[in-house]
Amino acid sequence: MRKFFLFVIVAAISISVFADIKVYLKNGRRMTGALVSMDEKKITIALPGRGTMRTSFPKEDVESIEGLSYDEFARAKKTHDALTFEGKEQGFKSSFSDAIKLVEEKRALPFILDVNHEILERDQLQDYLRKEMDRSISDEDIERERKLLIQLGLLSADTDYKEMTINLFTRSVAGLYDPREKKMYLLKDATSRVSPIMPSEVIMHELVHALQDQYLFLDQIDEELKTLDMDQTLARRAVIEGEATFVSYSIVGDYVKKIYGQKMPKNALAMLDMEKFIFESMQLMTNSLSDDFTKKPLLEYMIFPYVRGGTFMKYAFDNGGWAAVDKIYKDYPVSSEQVIHPEKYFLVKDEPLPLAEKKLAFLQAAGFQCVDRGVLGEFTLYAMAQTFLDGLYAKMISEGWGNDRYYLFEKESKNIFIMDTLWDSSQDTEEFYKGIKALFDKKYKGLAWTEHKDFFVGHNEIDTVYGGKKGAEVVTIESKINDTELISELVSAFAFPWTASGPEDLREKPARSESAPSGK
Repeated sequence: MRKFFLFVIVAAISISVFADIKVYLKNGRRMTGALVSMDEKKITIALPGRGTMRTSFPKEDVESIEGLSYDEFARAKKTHDALTFEGKEQGFKSSFSDAIKLVEEKRALPFILDVNHEILERDQLQDYLRKEMDRSISDEDIERERKLLIQLGLLSADTDYKEMTINLFTRSVAGLYDPREKKMYLLKDATSRVSPIMPSEVIMHELVHALQDQYLFLDQIDEELKTLDMDQTLARRAVIEGEATFVSYSIVGDYVKKIYGQKMPKNALAMLDMEKFIFESMQLMTNSLSDDFTKKPLLEYMIFPYVRGGTFMKYAFDNGGWAAVDKIYKDYPVSSEQVIHPEKYFLVKDEPLPLAEKKLAFLQAAGFQCVDRGVLGEFTLYAMAQTFLDGLYAKMISEGWGNDRYYLFEKESKNIFIMDTLWDSSQDTEEFYKGIKALFDKKYKGLAWTEHKDFFVGHNEIDTVYGGKKGAEVVTIESKINDTELISELVSAFAFPWTASGPEDLREKPARSESAPSGK
């Protein structure tokens, strides 16, 4: 959906394998806290939720630390400390040079040109992001995106979407590569702790983008994104960001293994689970930004290119090495479905089914403005469903996606939202048909339902919803306009089932059917 420059959201995550440890004592007790200090005689931790309260344990009282003996953990910490130091100017230069070598070695691809870079203070980065956003995307496009996210339930109606986005990126972005300027920008905080052997993930992530640009010309790819629909854009960005995430986290994994060898505590092992580690770290970073980020679906949507893209590119590498990765850039995945399910790209290509776009000119003739239209795709349908339903149920009803078209119309601040969806099988069709009714039952309060064999209609005092199925196709309508004739004409435009009397009679004697399954 967002089509401006390529930046990294997750790179600002501070990777620390000693952030939270468990100390097992010989008397059977277990203490959890942040590591403060450790020497040959004792270990000191800060207790969670106790302010500045600390406690120390003599070596002879400690049974193990994160599954390692006292001495084993001490050696791991010593190795970690030796690899980490305050990033003075010379230290950063050494780290940057080493990062280039590590990226070249891991990616098996040499840099053609030197990489220009600049270190910014956080307020400078915020100014840069604001100017770049103003240059790259119009306020009209931002407003269009905001209205769609609100309609999908991913964003609160009173959210200042532009400011929320800038605040998110200012807080979480630690580096970015600008393909127009051929320059890498790094937040000063991200370079304050670097390693002469293992540079930061931020630096490596952005170096991968620089390497991509030298071979693929990212500025051209960025322009191509403007011609793609929302789902194609999500898939294309998943390739670009996914490779950078996979390469940088692969090097991080090598680093963690170097510290611990074969014996790794759970929190170090967790770092090797790229998808889980990125999501949980981003969740911690965004909790104080906006109430919208307490919603898991919005956060998942924001980090899709990094997390799902990273696992997609890992699948490619694991099954064909860098040759398989290189091949992707000549034949991009065309949907988020192919990214989520790599086998639908690499084994048997599951291309979107043909689905014509409807003009719906009669709506515009009736005074409605088309705010947005396009393709949602499997992942956006999943994110929408997860906002209202259980995650596993949302996953089930969005899988088997064949294609879709959405249409968002507005008149006097009242919306009509139409989804025309195709599914791979009759089971997929039925699951989405039942699931979308369950979603409507959660999204709109107090709906009175009438159900027929192949369609349903729901009403409350403000909203009208419709869902119909025909073969592998499901059409849904959500309307803030209480106009039976208009809804009937919309249904007819898709050649879907309707009742002759229409839903007006339902308002006189609302008969509530059994509530649809919630998936909870």
